[in-house]
Amino acid sequence: MSARSFFKVNTPYLFLLITAVVGFWQVASMQYCLKYDMIDIIYPWRYFASECLKNGLLPIWNPYQYLGYPIGADPASWYPVAWIIGFFHGYDIYAISFEFVLHIFLAGIGMYQLLRFLGHEARISLIIAMAYMMSGFMVGNAQHFSWVVSATWLPFILRYYLALGMQGNLLNVFRLSFFSFLFITGGYLAFALILGYLLLTLYIFFLIRFLRNKNRTEALRYTALNLLTPALVVMLSAIPLVAFSSILPFMDRGGGVTLAQAQFCPLSPQSLVSLISPFSVVRDMEFFDTDLSTSNFYLGLIPLVFVVMFLLTRPGKPLIILIFLFGLVCFLASLGRYLPVREWLYDYVPMMNMFRFSSIFRLFALTSFLVAAGFTMNEYVKEERSKKSKPLLILIIALIVLTGSLVVWQYLAHPFSLPSFFRNELLVFSISSTRHQHLVFQGLIQVTVLMVILWLYLAYREKTFHRVLLWIVLADLTIATWLNTPYTVYYREFKTGPVKEFSRSFPQGFPIPSMRPLNQVRDEGNGFGPLWRNMHMFRKDIAPDGINPYVFKSQQMLMDTFPNIYRALLVNPPVYIAGRLIPEDSMKFFNNLSLLPSRSVFLPGNMLHEIPVTPAAAEPGDSVWFASFNPGGMVIKTRYQEAGMVVILQNHFPGWKATVDNRPANIMKVNTSFMGISVPAGDHEIRLEMKPAGYLAALFITASSLLLVLCGMMIPVFRRNLSLLIRLK
Repeated sequence: MSARSFFKVNTPYLFLLITAVVGFWQVASMQYCLKYDMIDIIYPWRYFASECLKNGLLPIWNPYQYLGYPIGADPASWYPVAWIIGFFHGYDIYAISFEFVLHIFLAGIGMYQLLRFLGHEARISLIIAMAYMMSGFMVGNAQHFSWVVSATWLPFILRYYLALGMQGNLLNVFRLSFFSFLFITGGYLAFALILGYLLLTLYIFFLIRFLRNKNRTEALRYTALNLLTPALVVMLSAIPLVAFSSILPFMDRGGGVTLAQAQFCPLSPQSLVSLISPFSVVRDMEFFDTDLSTSNFYLGLIPLVFVVMFLLTRPGKPLIILIFLFGLVCFLASLGRYLPVREWLYDYVPMMNMFRFSSIFRLFALTSFLVAAGFTMNEYVKEERSKKSKPLLILIIALIVLTGSLVVWQYLAHPFSLPSFFRNELLVFSISSTRHQHLVFQGLIQVTVLMVILWLYLAYREKTFHRVLLWIVLADLTIATWLNTPYTVYYREFKTGPVKEFSRSFPQGFPIPSMRPLNQVRDEGNGFGPLWRNMHMFRKDIAPDGINPYVFKSQQMLMDTFPNIYRALLVNPPVYIAGRLIPEDSMKFFNNLSLLPSRSVFLPGNMLHEIPVTPAAAEPGDSVWFASFNPGGMVIKTRYQEAGMVVILQNHFPGWKATVDNRPANIMKVNTSFMGISVPAGDHEIRLEMKPAGYLAALFITASSLLLVLCGMMIPVFRRNLSLLIRLK
C-alpha cells in the first residue's frame, strides 16, 4: 500500500484522533488534572497496580486501604490496557490523562466502524462517531472511568455481534470475545448485565430470521457460535471471575440493592433540557434532582434532529427499529422513579436489582438513538432533495423556535449582563452563575448554529451542504464539550506539572511500613492540589481507611458494632505483640468500658484452647518488626522472652499462608477480622505470603485463551501475507 493510499484509508481515524484531542484539549495537552473519582480513586488504583507489575508482583492484595483487601477482586486490576500502560510506562498524572483521551478516541473508532458496517457513508459515520465521543454521557461521566471504558468497547461488541448474525464465522467470535473481555475487565458490571439483554434480543431476532427463511442449518450454526462466544469470554475472564468470586463471602456486595438505590441518580425529566443546552445542567443540581455526572444527555443538534426524523418517518430496516426500541426502553428506565419502567425491570427482570444508578441505562439509549440517527441521515442523503427538504426544514425551524423561546423566557425572567458572564463565568467552574444564565448563553449559541445550518441548506448545493455539515457538527459538539468540561472533566485550578513534581516524592517500590500507630495514618495533610484522597497507596502507608467499596463485612461489623474496640486496635502499629486474650463473646462488655487495653485480643472461645502456647503480656525485651514487606507477602521478626502471639493488622483472608521458621503455621482470625500467629519464646521469623487458591490456574487460563483469541484475530493477516507470498513466487 502506498503512502497516499494508507493516508486515504486512515483519514477518518486521524480525524477522530484530532476530534478527541481538540474536544478534550485541556486534558490531552496534559495541562490540567482530571477531577473527582478519576483522580481520587482511579489514579491511585492504577498507580498501585502498576507498582505491583513493575516489581514483578500480581495486583492481588492491597495492604494500604482498610487494613488490606484483595484488589484483584476488582476486574479493573486485570484490564489489559492498564497493564500495558502500567508495565511499560507506569502511572503518573500524565498517564491517567493519556488513558482517558485514548478511550475517547477508541470509542469514536468503535462507533465509526459500527456505522460503516451498517452501510452508512463515511461522512455520516464520522458525524455519529463525533457525537458519541463528545456526548453528554462521555463528558458528564468522565470521572466514572469504568463507565467510559464500557462506552468505549460497546460499539465494537455491537459491530461484531451483528457481524456474527450476518456472516457467522469464527473470526467474528474471536473479535467479539476479545472486546467483551475488555468490556468486562475495564468496564462497570451493570453495563455488562444490560448488554447481555441487548445481545439476547439480537440473538432472538437473527434466529427468527433464519427460521423464517427455513435455514435451519444456519440457525444451528449461529446458535453454536453464540454458545462458543460466552465460553471463550468466560475463559478469557477466568482470573477476574475467580478473584471476584473468592471475595464474595467476605463482602456485603453482590447481594442486590434496594429499589431506592436502583432508582438513585436518574436522568430526571428536568435534565432533558440537556438535549438542547447541556451547559444548563451543571448548576443548581437540586432543581435537576440528580447528580452532576448523570444530568447530561446531549448528542448534538444535528443527530437530535435526525432522531426525531427517525420517529416521524418509516424506516425500512427491522434491525434498526429493534435496536431503537431497546434503546427507548433503556431511556425510559433511565428516568428512574419518574416512571414505573425502572421499577418493573427491578421487580421482574433477573439481575436488574443488582446495581444502583438508573442513569446507567442512558448509555444504551444514547447508542441506539445515534444508530437510528445515522440510519436516517444515510437515507436522507440517498434521496432527492425535493423529497426530503420539507420535514428537515420544519424540524430545524421548530428547534430554532423552541430554543429561542427558552432563551427569551429565561432572560426576561432572570435578566443578567451577558458581557460580564462572558468575561467571568466561562471555561471555569463557576459557583456564582445559575442554570438560567447557562441556558440563555448556550441557547444563543445553539440558535446561531441552527440558523447557520438553515442558511447553508437553503443557499448552497446539496454536496456543499453535506461537506460543511461535518464541520458544523464538530463545532457544535466541541463548544458544548468545552463549556461543560470544567465542571465534570478537569480541575481548572490545578495544573499537571506541579502534581507530577509532587509525585516524585512518592517512595519507589514497597518500603517497610512505618510502625507508628495506625490512628495517626490519615489522608489529611498528606496530599497536594487535587491529590487528597487515597494517598496511602502513593505513600505506601498501611491505613485503616480509604475510598474503596471493597470493605470486609467483618471489619465493617467491628467498626459499627464495637467502635471502642476498633479505636483501641488502631492505637497499635501494623504488627504488634498481643496482650490479654479475651473470648469473643465478651466483646460487647469490653466495648462499653471507658478504658480498654489497646493490645487486647479477642478470639473465639474454642480457639483459646487450641493455641499450643499460652501467650503472655509483652516483657521489656520483647519486640516485633517487619524485615521485608510487599503486597504479596511480608517477613516479620520476633524476639520473645516467653511464648506469645503476634497480631498483624491485615484482614484475614484464605489466600494468606504462614510459616514460622519455615514450618507451616496456623493463622488465627483475631478481633473478628485480623490475623494472629502464635510463636514460641526466642528469636523467630514469620513469613506471610498471599497465595489464593485457583489464582495461578485462572491466570494461566486467561493468558492462554487470550493468546488463542489474538491468534484467531490475526487469521486475515496471515492469509493476506500468504497470498502475497504466493503471488511473489
